[in-house]
Amino acid sequence: MEQGLLMEVFAILNQIARNGTVSAQAQPISKPVDDVIRYINEHLSEDLPLSLLAETAHFSTQHLLREFKSVMGISIHRYIMAKRLLTAHQYLESGMSASETASSCGFNDYSAFYRANQKHYHCAPSASVKSELNS
Repeated sequence: MEQGLLMEVFAILNQIARNGTVSAQAQPISKPVDDVIRYINEHLSEDLPLSLLAETAHFSTQHLLREFKSVMGISIHRYIMAKRLLTAHQYLESGMSASETASSCGFNDYSAFYRANQKHYHCAPSASVKSELNS
């Protein structure tokens, strides 16, 4: 239940970021989207093909893409990448090695993790973790 409420807060924050306001018709997280989020969280280190996520929601892939973006305000791919990077930073802060972190968070190898981190944070993984610790 807590996770569902947290996802609703994220959905509202995304709506505020997009529109500058929250409409009276803010969409609550639907059960299929909640099921997909739960599946992603439980299988973050694994390959997460869209077809499998759609099967989890009992939707077609196109319908899932529309529904997820409508509710969450971001694409499934961006959600997965943000979740993986956030988890990776938690692992790095706890002292896990960078290559072990990359593997544990679903990146094929360290270079894929490095590129994703560079694209999102505009710096190397170790630098982004250090800047978060100094904040």
